[in-house]
Amino acid sequence: MVDMSTTSAGLAWAIPVSPDLLGQALEAYDKFVPILNTLRLCHRYGKGTEVHITKLPVEILSAIEEIVYQDVQSRNSTWLENFKHYEHRCEPSDHPEAAAFAWEAALEEGGWECGKCSDGMSPCGEPGCTGHGSGTADDCSECGARLSEMADEYLSEQYEWCYDECPVFATRWEKQISQTTNGDFVKYDELLLKHFGLAVYFAETRISTDEPQKWPQDDNHDFHYGQPLQTTTCFVTLPRQAAKPVSYGLTEGEGEGGYASICAAQSHIVEIPSLYDNGKRSKQFGRLIRMLGLQPYVHESQLHGRISTQKKSTAAAKGPDVNPGEKDVSEEDRRKAGMWRLSSE
Repeated sequence: MVDMSTTSAGLAWAIPVSPDLLGQALEAYDKFVPILNTLRLCHRYGKGTEVHITKLPVEILSAIEEIVYQDVQSRNSTWLENFKHYEHRCEPSDHPEAAAFAWEAALEEGGWECGKCSDGMSPCGEPGCTGHGSGTADDCSECGARLSEMADEYLSEQYEWCYDECPVFATRWEKQISQTTNGDFVKYDELLLKHFGLAVYFAETRISTDEPQKWPQDDNHDFHYGQPLQTTTCFVTLPRQAAKPVSYGLTEGEGEGGYASICAAQSHIVEIPSLYDNGKRSKQFGRLIRMLGLQPYVHESQLHGRISTQKKSTAAAKGPDVNPGEKDVSEEDRRKAGMWRLSSE
């Protein structure tokens, strides 16, 4: 028999966050750690008549740490940029090589000049415009806007960028969140566990054929016709122990055609006491959210509804309904309901 697939299961306290914002914040926090260590050492071991930091309560010190972090954190755009390409929210001009080619083609074609400053002598009145006649639109926002529009129009008819450059950014995203041995995210896993006592779980998913209307719409999706809409879901969790993985295989007869579909199931006993919150769990999540400046976030496609041990007719609970088939609710209500279910126990 040959292994066909492996399944596992686990149960964890978790809070959903946007993966690109989490990665950006952790990268900044990693750079902040040396400052943090110095601050804490001074608070604990500082000596001298002018060393007043040693007298501060821990609560005040924590507040200072948060303020200093917000001041020094860097806004590294690679997390946001790569995730945008992965989700197909990018537009043609977001791809450097393709954009440069289209920009040059539009310049040569002409027709982008505003007519007020193209003679190179008289400014058109736009802020900072000094006039231009040397084949550039850099100094005039009106000419620049026209040129950019022409470049995007040109690229919208050319799909090479979509299949050549865009996957490169998507691959970079997958590499950024890799938690495998020696993966790029491993150092952030260690950072989260050491400083916050928490872990991260990533999962890739794509648009559902059953409920495509639940996927958030973006005008730039039109540029990616024929490519599946996808995203990465992200949960910050308490360290958890998953069930032992179980592998399932094929018999010789099942594998003869090169493809087979098999059914497999696992059942697990849930330790009820592990579900109780003594207050410590909530504080761990709260400190992370405050320190890194994050907000709970649930991708709209993940709001499938409630799971209950009771029948639907008797499973009423507080909070807005998150099942669009039962009740027409706003996107904001769905988001709040998702956050309440996933993070506020």
